Amino acid sequence: GLLKTKKMVNKYMSTTDVQELPIVTDAKELAVMTTLDKLGTAAYLQRKKLVPVIIFKGVRKTFKNGITPHAAPFLAAYGYAMTNHLGDFAMGKKCGEKALELLSKDKRVDVRARTKAIVYGVNLHFMTPIGPLHESYLEGLQSGDFRNAMFSVALHLQALFACGKSLSLIEGSCRVAMKVFQDFKQPHFVGVLRGMWQGYLNLIGDHGNTTILTGSVMDQAQVLNNKKQQDEMSAAMARRLQMNLRRVQLNLAVFFGEFKHGADMAVECGDEILDKLRGQIASVTLQFDGAYCCYRMAQYLTSSATASSIGGMRRRYLKYATRAHKRIKDLVAKMNPNCRHYCALLDAEVAILNGSDPMVVTHHLDEALAFAAKDEMIHDQALILERYANFWRSQDEEFMTNFRIRAMNALTLYQRWGAHAKVSHLKKEWAHLLGAYLKGLPEVDQRSETMDMSVSSISDSYW
Repeated sequence: GLLKTKKMVNKYMSTTDVQELPIVTDAKELAVMTTLDKLGTAAYLQRKKLVPVIIFKGVRKTFKNGITPHAAPFLAAYGYAMTNHLGDFAMGKKCGEKALELLSKDKRVDVRARTKAIVYGVNLHFMTPIGPLHESYLEGLQSGDFRNAMFSVALHLQALFACGKSLSLIEGSCRVAMKVFQDFKQPHFVGVLRGMWQGYLNLIGDHGNTTILTGSVMDQAQVLNNKKQQDEMSAAMARRLQMNLRRVQLNLAVFFGEFKHGADMAVECGDEILDKLRGQIASVTLQFDGAYCCYRMAQYLTSSATASSIGGMRRRYLKYATRAHKRIKDLVAKMNPNCRHYCALLDAEVAILNGSDPMVVTHHLDEALAFAAKDEMIHDQALILERYANFWRSQDEEFMTNFRIRAMNALTLYQRWGAHAKVSHLKKEWAHLLGAYLKGLPEVDQRSETMDMSVSSISDSYW
C-alpha cells in the first residue's frame, strides 16, 4: 500500500489544494473513516505493525472521496511516516502543514489535539523551529482527548528544555503538570514526568545527585522496583518508562561530565531509547548526548588503546558515536534548523580525537556557538563554552586567558539558565584556575515560574 499511497499523495499534492477537496457527507463513508480512525488508535496500542496499513488506507480514501473529520490526523500521521521512517522530510513537512490547514477548515475539536501533537511533536520540528504544543494540550482537555493532552504536555516540556528555557520555568511547569497527570489517572505519564522533573531538579541542585534520579520528587530505585505501578501498566509501557529514565540520565551525564556512564548507556540501550521516542523532540538531543559522551570517552581511551580490552571499548564507543553523528549530519543536510550546533560541536570532538590543528577545532567550536546563540539556546551555549574552555585549558599556558574568558562566560550562562548544581560543580573544578575571577560571577533571580495550564489560556508565549 505504500507505493500506491505515495503515488496518489504526490499527484494530489502537486496538482490540488487539499482544502479544495469535497466535503464527504455520505453516512456510510463517514462511518468507514471513523472505524479506520478507531482501528488506528487500537493498533497503536496493541498491534503497531498494522498502523501504517491503516494510515495509508485513510489517506487514500481522503484523496479519493474527500475531506472527513478524520482527514487531518490521517494526513498528519502520513507526514510523520514520511519524515521518521522514509526520511522524506520535504513531503513530511508538506503533509503536516496541510493537516494544520484542514484543522482550520473543520472546527470539530475532537481531532485537534492528536493532529497538533503529531505535527508539532514528532514531525515539523525536523524542518522548522519547535512549535506550540501547549495548544494541543489545552484542546485535548476541551475535547476529552486526555491521552493526547498528556502526551502534548510531555512533548511541551521536552521542547522547553530543547529551546533552553529557564530551569525554574520548566521545574514550575512540571509541578503543575504532575497534578494534571494525577487527576486524570495516567500512571505511565506520571512516571515519565517524575523522571524528567527530577532530572531538571538535579541540575538546579536538589539533594546533590547528578545522574541518579533520586531527590524531592522521585526515588529511582523505588520507581524501577515498584511492582504495583508496573501492574497498572502494560509490559511495553513499563519498558518505555525505564528507557525514558535512561534518556534523562544520559542527558545529565553530558552536563555533569560523567562521560563513561553516558557512553555505556548509549552503547547499551541508545538505539532502543531512540526507537521508543519515535521522532519526538528529545530524539535529536538523545543522539547528540550519546555521540558526545562516546567521543569524549574515545578521546580519553586513545592513549591507552594498546590494551586489547580498552581498544575494544574505544571501538564500541566510536561505532555508536559515528553512527549517531551521521544521523545528525543527515538532519542538518535536510535543513533541520534545531541541531546545527550539535553537528558542529561533534565535528569539533572528531577534530580533537584526530589530533587536528587547534584552528580547525576552534573553527568548529565557533560555528557551534554561533548556531546556539542565534537560536537562543542558552544551555547549549553554556555547554559549548565549557568545552571551549577545557580545550584551551589542555593547550599551552599562553592560552590561559582564552580559557578564563570562556570559562567565566560558561559559568554565567549556566547560572542564568538556573543550573546551580552545575555551576557549583564547575567552580570546584576550576577554582585553582579562576581564583578571584569567580567573585565577579553575577547573582541570578532563582524564583520559580510556571506555564499556564488552564483551559482558558491558550498561548504560545513560552516559545
